[in-house]
Amino acid sequence: MSKLLKKLRSAVGSDDESSHAIQSATEVIRELRSGNLKARAEIQSMNEEGRFLHFINEMAEEVESLVEKNKLLERSKTAWLQEMAHDLRTPLASIELAQTTLLEATEKLSQDQKRELIEDSLRETHHIKSLVEDLLFLSLLDDPAYF
Repeated sequence: MSKLLKKLRSAVGSDDESSHAIQSATEVIRELRSGNLKARAEIQSMNEEGRFLHFINEMAEEVESLVEKNKLLERSKTAWLQEMAHDLRTPLASIELAQTTLLEATEKLSQDQKRELIEDSLRETHHIKSLVEDLLFLSLLDDPAYF
């Protein structure tokens, strides 16, 4: 038996109602740990033990709410990262195409065409740099020391 359970038993006594409350609370905690976020204790009356179980149920609701918020945040974060990856791939593809064209067809291009390809590459490079700076800024927002 865990130290917490022993302390609970000694604090509330060992009568049947107290024992039932502790068993119910323990079962809710076990269920939460195993992933059943809907687990709640059945409250038979609002005596001291009932209030204790009500408190356990409130904690279980808070755990469920926090886990759901965390899942939503993770889904949002994943979607955002996928969008950011797309935003980075697009200018990289343009740069790659311009550089490949310069490398493979340099004799066939006029000076103006070469200059345009280089300018396009530089513009896309600046765009990537801006995106990376945004990423770095956003990473700071996760740092508690930032605030």
